Amino acid sequence: MMLELVARRSGGLSNAEIGRYFNVATSTCSYILGRLESHGYLKRDRDSGRYEIGIKIAGLAHSVQQDNALRSILLPALHSLVEDTRLTAAVGVLRHGRVLLVGHVDSPEHLTVHLSTGSEVEFDISALGKVLVAWLPAKELSQLVKQFGLSKANSRNNTRGAISPSKFIQEMELVRKQGYAMNKNIPEVLSMAVPILDAGGVVCAAVVVTGTTSQVVWKRPRGLVDRLKAAAGQISSRATPFYWLHLSS
Repeated sequence: MMLELVARRSGGLSNAEIGRYFNVATSTCSYILGRLESHGYLKRDRDSGRYEIGIKIAGLAHSVQQDNALRSILLPALHSLVEDTRLTAAVGVLRHGRVLLVGHVDSPEHLTVHLSTGSEVEFDISALGKVLVAWLPAKELSQLVKQFGLSKANSRNNTRGAISPSKFIQEMELVRKQGYAMNKNIPEVLSMAVPILDAGGVVCAAVVVTGTTSQVVWKRPRGLVDRLKAAAGQISSRATPFYWLHLSS
């Protein structure tokens, strides 16, 4: 109740004003306000002594806004993709040299393929990551590989041993030419991803489907690519540049 009262009053409220409103002793009110301030729910202006909403509340509000944005921007396209393909679908962005999953919908099939929103993977061992870096300018891609290195797992042939930077860059050229990436770095599991473009035609995210090699949908890869591109276009039409900027920062 105190938080609601403070939130409604522009310029904040003093200890005495809040105490009078709730008809509680000044000392009791001071104790409660102090606890709320110590946890970041309120902040007290040093000069005026008035209380305003703190950074914790602002953060919670922002999280709710982001969750609503996630639901309205990503989930409709992902649910449709899963319904059509029976595969698990997800969206990822490149952040600090790693792929961050920002949304996913699990397949209705009883599969051993599990993705988790908020998890991160290396950029070079996933279809998502390969799509996200394949369209980078050559100099930027080389710098990324140099700065973060490449995984010891060679996802192309599922053997141990690091792929060379030159081989990886060649592979990214192929991804860019064909417009999608496929990956098999787990036995009997396949992934396919395509880029999501912003209003300026720049790759800002990627959408992926993942499932077991036995699922029949993999027998028509061209149709699957087209379905992924349709989902990418649907997501792109709903998202603003600021949405992707926040997720990747």
